[in-house]
Amino acid sequence: MFGLIIALIFILAPTTSLASSDCRDIVKISPSKATMEKEDESHPANDAIDMKNDTFALSATSNGSKYLRVNFNHAIEIRRIVIVNRKDCCQSRAIGITPRIFAKNDAVKRCPKIENTESVYVIQCYGIGDEIELYQTKGTGSDPPIINLAEIYVYGILLPAKLKTQNVLKVSPKPDQASP
Repeated sequence: MFGLIIALIFILAPTTSLASSDCRDIVKISPSKATMEKEDESHPANDAIDMKNDTFALSATSNGSKYLRVNFNHAIEIRRIVIVNRKDCCQSRAIGITPRIFAKNDAVKRCPKIENTESVYVIQCYGIGDEIELYQTKGTGSDPPIINLAEIYVYGILLPAKLKTQNVLKVSPKPDQASP
């Protein structure tokens, strides 16, 4: 319970700044949009980035949806992905989700897969990219793979604007090898 309270304080804090090991600030980064392979009209992908834990994104359940993508429109050095599960139901649908970091539509980093049911997932994942994808690999019971979650928060380091068009997006640094 104590861990959940600490995680919620960390998640709900406004643009939190934390000192990173290389003296740059890690901040909460606001995405520009979210898209889903097939979304439920009542609960679109953008509900996963609206900063409200009482809304949720839900994929269309007839054929399932395998991914939800969050776009930043600029390169960021991603350090942490926080996924808030729904409070009211369906928490087990998060099992099997694998976050991936994308740069210019190419996957550059696969992050740890969600293996159990939690209220909040804090996933340490390092990479440079302009999108995060949550890829669902398994369904629940007889259901096909479904994306069904409340919020996605991404923490990282904003990179200089000049990096938007350079190939630096193709390189994912390791935490101890990040440049100053």
